[in-house]
Amino acid sequence: MDVNATLSERKSVLEREERGKVTVIVWHSTEFASPAQRTGRANHRGLLTFS
Repeated sequence: MDVNATLSERKSVLEREERGKVTVIVWHSTEFASPAQRTGRANHRGLLTFS
């Protein structure tokens, strides 16, 4: 069993599942975000655009 391949597959599935949810949260929470949350949101966006 290739552990790395399994982790990659799981990561891809999680990213696909979260893309829609995160995007909605991102746009709806913009006005209320603290600087730390803005940083997290930017990181999420970069991660999601990756695939």
